[in-house]
Amino acid sequence: MAALTPSPSPFATLLRRSKFASYDPSIAQVFTTYGGDAHRGNWGLKRPLALRRRGAYITVKSVDTQAQQTEWNSGENRAKFMQRYAEMNVEPTRRDPCERFDSEFAPWKDSGEVEAPRLVQNPLGLKPRQFRKYLEQLRAKRPAFIAYLREKGQTDPRIGKKSLFELAQQPDTDYHASFLADETTEVQNNLQSRVIDRRAHKSGGLIYSRPSFLQTYLTTKPLPGRVLMDAIRYSRAQKEGYLVGFAGMNSIFYKRHVVGDVKRMKWNDNSDPKRGVAQFRIMPPLLRALPVVVGKRQGLKGMKLVTEVRNVAFGDDIGRSNTYLPGSVDYSGAFPSPPGTTGGGHAGPMDFSTVTARMQKAMQFQPQQPAVQNTLEMLKAIIGKS
Repeated sequence: MAALTPSPSPFATLLRRSKFASYDPSIAQVFTTYGGDAHRGNWGLKRPLALRRRGAYITVKSVDTQAQQTEWNSGENRAKFMQRYAEMNVEPTRRDPCERFDSEFAPWKDSGEVEAPRLVQNPLGLKPRQFRKYLEQLRAKRPAFIAYLREKGQTDPRIGKKSLFELAQQPDTDYHASFLADETTEVQNNLQSRVIDRRAHKSGGLIYSRPSFLQTYLTTKPLPGRVLMDAIRYSRAQKEGYLVGFAGMNSIFYKRHVVGDVKRMKWNDNSDPKRGVAQFRIMPPLLRALPVVVGKRQGLKGMKLVTEVRNVAFGDDIGRSNTYLPGSVDYSGAFPSPPGTTGGGHAGPMDFSTVTARMQKAMQFQPQQPAVQNTLEMLKAIIGKS
């Protein structure tokens, strides 16, 4: 008779199901707590903390030190920044495509290829022990590489009967890189492979959706900002602008894009507290560097995000005739403002009586095809019953 495996203790089961089981001191993480646990200071750690309010965020450096204490710092700035950026719903852009890949791999693209670059091992990103192991793997692949050249030599006249040394001296050929790229692609595309895709997230987890500029415009509203001071961005051509405090960031606002009357605030004059305040929209920002979250744990201090904003004049942003949420029932069942009206006339519910008249008028100019005629009759019947 087989021995029965003892069931795990309730504490082990609870620990395995908790978020604390995924805690790693070398990875930057932000923790929060809810409800009555926040009132009691229960953060799921070894001991309660003095921070006992809802909506708080912390980063934990050590759960239990030699002095039997839990080392933690405030994580409000990181959490609030992510929330503010999520409200803007805009996808950043990256200038360097190499930063989209893991440091242990590097993109490689043949001069004759058009598709996206493939991945090869990056020796500069390997540690000494990993590099020695990588060399052993390359030596074992020598017979497969020779067979690869023989197969490729049937269609590539540059190979011919040359030796490996002669092929390595040709500056316009990278047969070894092509061979390694093919093997890396084959391993990653194999369904039985256990290798994790080394392609890093495009924005480093800053935003996971990929909205278009039109989608961002329709689903978000302008946010308030304050024009702080004059600024000049030095590039090939000097561009005059303002420095704007917007969504917790210092953004550039070029004067050539100013709409309406915009005045910067006066630091020595507090008679007008609303001076310099305006409504802004953010342009797709440029993400220059991602923070290191494993090991160094830089957090947002290591992120370099270049942002630009544009102001929105009063009435321009609500100038759309259909101001309902795109995709909603009200948005689909609304008609635009009368022609010739300005100032953003609001949309209203659809008048089915006028639509029926329009359908009857349109049927007179439609070709009398059976499919078209049947469709128009069906639509007319549906609208008439509404």
